[in-house]
Amino acid sequence: MLRNVVLILVVCLAAEVALADKAPPPRHRIFYKNVFAGRLNPLGLQDELKIGYRYRLYDSSGILWRDSHAGIGLAPTLNPAFGLIGLYAELQPIALLQLSATAQYAMFFGSMEHLQSFPTPQGDWSDSGLDELAEADTNQATTGWHVTLQAQLRAKVKNVVVRSTLKVKWADMDLRDGDTVWYDPTPDIVRPNGGWMLTNDADLLVLLGEHWIVGARHNLTHAFYDDDSDSTPHHRVGPFLAYRFYDRPGDSFNRPTLALLTGWYLQHRFRAGADVSQAIPYLALAFAFEGDLLDPAP
Repeated sequence: MLRNVVLILVVCLAAEVALADKAPPPRHRIFYKNVFAGRLNPLGLQDELKIGYRYRLYDSSGILWRDSHAGIGLAPTLNPAFGLIGLYAELQPIALLQLSATAQYAMFFGSMEHLQSFPTPQGDWSDSGLDELAEADTNQATTGWHVTLQAQLRAKVKNVVVRSTLKVKWADMDLRDGDTVWYDPTPDIVRPNGGWMLTNDADLLVLLGEHWIVGARHNLTHAFYDDDSDSTPHHRVGPFLAYRFYDRPGDSFNRPTLALLTGWYLQHRFRAGADVSQAIPYLALAFAFEGDLLDPAP
């Protein structure tokens, strides 16, 4: 992961970004972004929304500075198994770097085989194991807190984009007495209660004209347990395909994009042959869009 971040940082600093300047966005914006996605292996369905205020930091229309901003807002997430609601803050000091922090209150409904918790990370949280636990009626309806710190590095050289998105996550859920970890269906891993985990998505993308985007993604998922011997990092790699219908800055409904992400598990405790065949890929289909709800004069 560190090599990916360093490589992308070097590319960012060295690249000649061949793009024509555009007018900067308004000084004050009410901006939102929504991603609705479904997936297989593991099964999931989720909608994530961020909506809030953005303040443009600089007057420059240069490619590195024109969308530099600071922002705050609401960050709700809805899933058939749980809901999250909270606040986020973000900072983009330069086009190459975006930082954000999100704090959310989590509510698991006791549905869809969740929430399941275990005394140790060695519990059986495979698809088969979760099915058996659900049949035994061990689903927990419970609450807790989630915190996510994110840093994204990105660069564009002509029609090639490199991007690395690092998320460091902390969570504290109200679990059964004696349980120290719980299965989080979104990153597909058991998380230490009151502890940390991370994910990193490294993307290499090629823009084909105004609409098509093709490329590949490597995903790393890792949880930090008290005993390092319990840790099993997950690695997944596969192709990425997206179609962006249009891009009209300032519109209230802009950049509608349909994306298909696939990947094969190079390493996973259960999805690399132990419970699910390694030949079965991860599949995700997402529809994303964003827009400005308030677009005053710059």
